[in-house]
Order: sequence, then structure tokens, then C-alpha cells
Amino acid sequence: MKNNNKTITAISLCAFVFLSACNGGNEQRRENEKVNDTDQITAGMQQFALNDRSYYIAASQAEPDNKAYKLLLAFHGSGGTGYGMARMTQLHEQNDDYLVVYPNSKYEEWNEGCGCNKAHRLGVDDLGFVDDLILKLKSQYDIIDGEIYATGFSQGGLFVQNLLCNRSDVFQGIVTVAAPMSFQLGSACNLTTPTNYRIMHGMKDDVLPYYGINSGNFALLSSPQAIDVVAKLNTQQPQYTEEAIREGVTLRYYPSDAVKTELISVAQASHTWNLTPVKTTQSILAFFESSSGQPLPAGSDLYELSGHYYHVRQTMKQPDKPTVVMLSGANRHFYGDSAWFALLQPYLETKFNVVVIDRLGQGLSSKAATPSMAQFAADLPTLFKKLGLNDVHLLSFANNNSVPLIAMQRSSEFKQQVASLLWLNPDSLMPYTNAPHQALSVDLYRNHAQELADHVVAGNWQEKVDGKTAAEKAHVEALMANNDYAQYMDWDYFNLIMQTRHSIAAQLTRVHEVMNYHDDLELVKDWQPDGSIPISIIDSDFESEDIAQADDEAVKAKLLKWQNEGRKWSQEVAAASGGQYISLSSTEHLIPFTHPEVIEQALLELSQ
Repeated sequence: MKNNNKTITAISLCAFVFLSACNGGNEQRRENEKVNDTDQITAGMQQFALNDRSYYIAASQAEPDNKAYKLLLAFHGSGGTGYGMARMTQLHEQNDDYLVVYPNSKYEEWNEGCGCNKAHRLGVDDLGFVDDLILKLKSQYDIIDGEIYATGFSQGGLFVQNLLCNRSDVFQGIVTVAAPMSFQLGSACNLTTPTNYRIMHGMKDDVLPYYGINSGNFALLSSPQAIDVVAKLNTQQPQYTEEAIREGVTLRYYPSDAVKTELISVAQASHTWNLTPVKTTQSILAFFESSSGQPLPAGSDLYELSGHYYHVRQTMKQPDKPTVVMLSGANRHFYGDSAWFALLQPYLETKFNVVVIDRLGQGLSSKAATPSMAQFAADLPTLFKKLGLNDVHLLSFANNNSVPLIAMQRSSEFKQQVASLLWLNPDSLMPYTNAPHQALSVDLYRNHAQELADHVVAGNWQEKVDGKTAAEKAHVEALMANNDYAQYMDWDYFNLIMQTRHSIAAQLTRVHEVMNYHDDLELVKDWQPDGSIPISIIDSDFESEDIAQADDEAVKAKLLKWQNEGRKWSQEVAAASGGQYISLSSTEHLIPFTHPEVIEQALLELSQ
């Protein structure tokens, strides 16, 4: 099922890419982009066979690894090769979230759907070839559901329009470069699924003219006519907005909440990939990212487990440094995603190899029907294997301290991969301190689960959720105002993750996690440290704020007991395991923002 991003974005104008060297007459529609394929090894490309066909993949991606990819197919022009397309576009160098594949045509051209060229006369089934290629790649790589894209240059651009018209249910986004659309395909095109689509074309193109060709077997619509055809199929309405986005560059788009349909016209560009001043390669990747149902910031990857995707963030890979894996837990509003590490991760990367993992339903990880700490714990050993993690210093914030304990109970191999544990304001695993997490409002949630879910789905929590999210952001902004470590704060990442809390699916995750935490605690209620792994605990005085605000003396007494028993338990765990108990006088719960230096020092001592 394809996902469509609602935001219409401007194109990205970035660094210089290779120019294409293209010749040929209008009638033959050929681009002499051939290169010496014997250079492929030194150029870092590898060729693969598929039946009687072939394709290229960059050597860096040729051996499948464990991460999940978006798939991008890039089709060369007439007389070209996949290797020539790779050399010209360098798409594989832009974003390692994409597996970029450069197919070769069977003969000189692709069967573009016009019924007018050599590939058609010879009966070449290029649509079937693409079907088979996608199936093969899916069998070898983890391809993210709904995240398949295509782009083509010149006659390869005419072919990706054939994919658009006949495989719209497969592709999340398609971009055509230096190609309008044949009259034949334009009259026959029928999208089964709205698909993000862009044409990028130079207005001085004399090979496949921007203004089209009005007669003959090779008759072409103009690019404005072609985008209008697709827009009517995509949006069912012809109205568009046109604006100059740079001198000599015009963007035409057809407003829609569901799908993007765009034309980039470049006044001074001819028949070339690099439509100066537009940097075509970077602009295409930006368009695909804006169309993606899984937009990922730099340093973030997805890993597939049993049909779900875990978000893993590692902005600097430093295998020569001690490895710290960070798992986030909840604050007072039960938000428990990696936004809480937006400062701590950059700060710790000066001394450690830092990996952050969001559990299902949190941050950029995919949603789960029954999210829980137990589910995360069941998947964590496999995630560690996929990530190649060993000798890990595992940091857990707030109630996530239950996750490594459950995982180690279930997997002795996982326990051997963990060198130490560091807990920040953990939940104390004692009957009295667990009681608030297993009774009170939790009982209400559990006893009325379906009614509560229906209430949330109806949108009744939206205003409250958005208010709490805004309050959280304001709170963190206040923490940064006079913070010695504010320079490390990654605001772009923080704001991105905060936005993920808005959706109904995220609200349901929060409800289910509250309910399921009851059973999570049952799995660890009898746990005792055995001294095999040192556990250090950093404990702030955050409970004191609630104690001071309590009006009822009985309530205040219960909170004091809860605080004192939790502190005593943490001290005993640290002593029994050979770790440290570190007490902070601060009343702030979000200590990853306020005391990164204390966290760093604790990790340095654990990793010695």
C-alpha cells in the first residue's frame, strides 16, 4: 500500500553533478551516452544478470546487508547503458537509504509504450523485465514496503512514463528528465493509483523537444501537455499554480493533499541530465524524500523484523570507540521516543560509538498492533545481530530499564553481548513502586480498552495531545536557554520526532503501551542482580516536585514512600551488581538534556 506525503516541497538546488553528452536527431531519438563497460570495476559498479538481461549496482551496495532500503530504478537513454547512467547521474552517491539499480535495455531502446520503436517491433517485454527485477531485488534485499521509485533520462524517461501508466500501484514516485510524452501513451495512460510524478525538462531541448513534435510516428506532447494529462489522472482537476523558483526555472504544480504532480521547466537547458542551474540528481532525491512514506534524516536507517521496521540512528560510525546503545523511556506524559536523545547522542559521540533504537510505535519505527516493552525485548537480540553489536554499554532512560532485563532472561547470547547497563531515572521493580503502573488509571484503560481506542480514533484526544506536545517542546526550549551543552542540541531531529506524536496511530501506541506495561512489569517483578553485569544508576530528585505540590497529606506520604523506596532499591541494585549509584539534586526528569556530562562520566567508568 503506497503512502503519499501531503507536503508540496520546493526543489533542492545543491552541488554540481556530471553533465550528459548527448547527440542525435529528433527522428531517431538517440543519446550517445555509451561508455567503456570494462571500466566498471574501477568505477565501483558491479554488473548482475537476470535471465537474458543485466543491471548495475554500486559495489558498496552490491552485497546485501541487514538494513532496509528504498528502491530506486534509473533508466538510461537510447543507445546508452546502465553503467553510463550511473556515471552520469551518480544517484547512488547521494543517499544511502536508497538501493539504486541501473538496468540495461535489451537492445538500444526501451519499449516505451508508444508502439513506435525497435523494442516494440522486436516484442521486448520491458514491463515484465521490471516486474522480475523488483521481485529479484526484494528476494535479496529488505525493500521497505511502498518505497519503490523510478527515474529515466531521455528515452529512458519516456519508458518510466510507461511504468507510471501501467504500474502506478508499484511506484511511490517517478521523475522524467529530458522527455515529454508520446501522443500514443498520453491517450492511453490510465493510473490505477495516484502516483507522485515530476517532469524536469530544458526548454531548449532539440532532441526530445520541450514543446513536443506534432506529427509522425514519433509525435510527442509538449511537457506542459504531458504533465496536464497526468495531473488530471492524479488529481481529477486541471488547476495548477506556477511560480518562478529561480531565475530561468519555473515550477508548475497541481495542488493536492494526496499526491504531488509537478513540472520543472528550465529556460536555458538543452537535452541534458544536468539542467543548470538545477542540480538534477539532488533535486530528484529531494522530490522522492518529500514523497516518501518513510522520510529519514541523515544517520537514520530502518531494519526489518517480522514485517515491522525499527528505526536505528547512528550519525557517526566509530567502531574503534566503545559502543553505547541508547533506549528511550517515558517522561511524565508517557512520551518515550528518541527525541529525548537529541542532545545526548551528539554529545556522547565525542567519546563513544553511539546507536539509538526506537521501539515499535515510537519515533520513526513502524507502528505495532500491541506495542510493549516485552515485544521490544523479544526483538532486541535479533536487532543486535543485524547491527553486528557486541560488548555493548546499554543505556536505558526511565521505564525502559525493563527491556534489557526481559531480553537477558530470554536470551543468554544477548546477555553475553552486554558489557554494562546504565539506567537514568529507572522504574524501581518493587511491589509498592510498581503499583501506580499496574493499577489506578491503568486498570481503567485495561477494563475499557476498546471504548478508549474508539474514543482516540474519533479524534477526541487530538487537541490534548497537541497541547502536551507543545508543552514538552516549550519545556525543552527552556532547559536549553541557560544550558552549557545547548550547542550539541540537534533541533531539526528533535522537532522531526516530536511531529511523529501527532498522529492517531501514535496516540493509540501510547494508550496500548500504558496498558501493556502492566504485563511488562510482571515479567521482571522477581528480578535480582546476579553480579554478572555492572549496573550504574543516575537518579535525579524529580519526584520532589510532585511531593511539594501535593495538597493532601496522605497523598504526599505515599509519594514520599514511593520516592524513598525507589531510591533505596536503586542503591541496592548498583551495589549488588558492582556499578555506581549517582544521585543528582536536580528535580528535572529529562536528565539527558541537563546532565550529559554525568552520563558521559558514568559510561567512561563502565567502559574502562
